[in-house]
Amino acid sequence: MVAATVSTAHGTYTVLGDGRSLNLFEADAIPNQGYDAYRAGTLIAAGWLCQNASQLAPGVHVEVVDHVIRASGLYEAYYDTYLATTPNNESPTADEPRPRHSPDVNGLRACVIGYGVAGRLHAEILAEAGASLTILDPKHQDLPKGFRSFTAGVDELPDVVGSSVALWSVCCPTADHLPVLRAILERDPQARVLLEKPACQGHEIADLTALLSSHSNARLVVVDQYRYSRAIEVLRRLIGELEPHSSLDHIGITFSKNRAVDIAHGRFVDRSYGVLGYEWLHMLAALRHLLPSNAWATYLASAPHRSELTATYDPHTFVSALTERTNIVVDNRHIGLELATTITGSTVILGSTPRVGPSGQDRWLRNRRPSDDRHRHISVRAGRTRFVAHLDPVTAPDGWQLDRNQHRVTAHRDGLLVHDTVVDDSPLHTAVRNAVSQLLSDDVLLPPDLDPLRRIADLAQFLRVQQPNHGRMPTEAGPAGLAHVM
Repeated sequence: MVAATVSTAHGTYTVLGDGRSLNLFEADAIPNQGYDAYRAGTLIAAGWLCQNASQLAPGVHVEVVDHVIRASGLYEAYYDTYLATTPNNESPTADEPRPRHSPDVNGLRACVIGYGVAGRLHAEILAEAGASLTILDPKHQDLPKGFRSFTAGVDELPDVVGSSVALWSVCCPTADHLPVLRAILERDPQARVLLEKPACQGHEIADLTALLSSHSNARLVVVDQYRYSRAIEVLRRLIGELEPHSSLDHIGITFSKNRAVDIAHGRFVDRSYGVLGYEWLHMLAALRHLLPSNAWATYLASAPHRSELTATYDPHTFVSALTERTNIVVDNRHIGLELATTITGSTVILGSTPRVGPSGQDRWLRNRRPSDDRHRHISVRAGRTRFVAHLDPVTAPDGWQLDRNQHRVTAHRDGLLVHDTVVDDSPLHTAVRNAVSQLLSDDVLLPPDLDPLRRIADLAQFLRVQQPNHGRMPTEAGPAGLAHVM
């Protein structure tokens, strides 16, 4: 028996761990491999407790711990490290499928609220899985003829329709998320809700938390597209394989998409978070994959003014581009972080020319499509190696392109390309499948992790205070301006 005691502002808590179950009582001592797993499980539970102690009543919470450890990936890591049959315990290759739990939604009645880009994608994924769809969009956005559609709000939906919905998918603009969620829970206090990110506006986080607390029988999952990204997981494992004894020196993440045309037509306009409401949460999900857990917690808790921020202020979108540079100290070593994004242009990082041979001819093709208006690029420096994940859509020098839902992971050491692989994965499909699986399961479902949302809310508030002509309404016309904030 091992005990870990945690002291927080809410009191002192104890995590108890008994490792004997790992060897099924077949020996008097825990083997080293089992000891690794059981100590890791204790630390994972203690880490979760530090962040969520205020949500637990006094008592023994076995189901919560089971869920936290199951969701952490510990069992998969234990299997891959000690039980997998690959030679020398090597990690699975990029082409091997990652185990997924595909929920059975055949015939399930689901309602997608909001039929913009996100709503269409959710509808496509749910329909492919066999769900019976209802589309709800008061803005009449080219509602599909193949599904039952309504132009009313949730509270105006006919009872015969609303009462039959087993799963709600909320894909309307962020400003409407909380009112729509209230209407759903008023109709069905035990509703199963899939919520697009950002979950709500920054000033509504406390209200969202209170609403969920008052509806304990409801289940809600916020879509986290890159939480289970296979490409980023391949990148993380590659770092461990090629630089097993090196610390991370620098992480750079650049996500950009040119939304100028959409914004000009009044679509995808987020005046609450500005550019932070588009790609930043995706970037934080990628960063979470790569940082040690203590460094991740440190980053989230750091005040915005401790970072160097370069912001482009915009009269229509508040902030249209942002770069954050900061350092995180882990075990007396500094990890440099640089996060950059824009919604009014494209930040293009092409990388190296791919290795194209007979085996790659069905993947790499020249000029598959017109120029990409979206770019998602992650680079990591550790030891003598620079690692890169270029996420879909991928365009390399000389016009070489991968197909949709194909990602490239590379490693360069001393200027030489030492690793180059293509990973097949649809992060959104995976995220929606995992979310639906959690919603339809009877397992304990933890409250949504809103710490990344709080981070972008704090950044947005800090940038708003620093805004030139602070106090002017963001809809007023005026030139865009670049500000360097430290």
